[in-house]
Amino acid sequence: DARLTAAERQVAFAAARAMGFDGKIVTRLPEAGVVARLFTPSEEEKGLAERIVAAFVADPGTELAMLETGASVDLGNLAWAERCLVAAARGA
Repeated sequence: DARLTAAERQVAFAAARAMGFDGKIVTRLPEAGVVARLFTPSEEEKGLAERIVAAFVADPGTELAMLETGASVDLGNLAWAERCLVAAARGA
């Protein structure tokens, strides 16, 4: 049988998320909950995304902003943050 075990599916879904995918098509309903959980940003990710967006809102027009931690973030980070917040809202 070529089907993955539950543990193998979770590893595969987590790997897909790490590669930048924001969802996965499933053919069996029990997988939907696992996919939703793994592809919904964590509270930590959501908090970071909110801080990144706030840093750019505080300095409109900039291409490089600073977080309160001293870390610099660029427009690529802002794009990630915006996608993260959309995904978090969708998963809420």
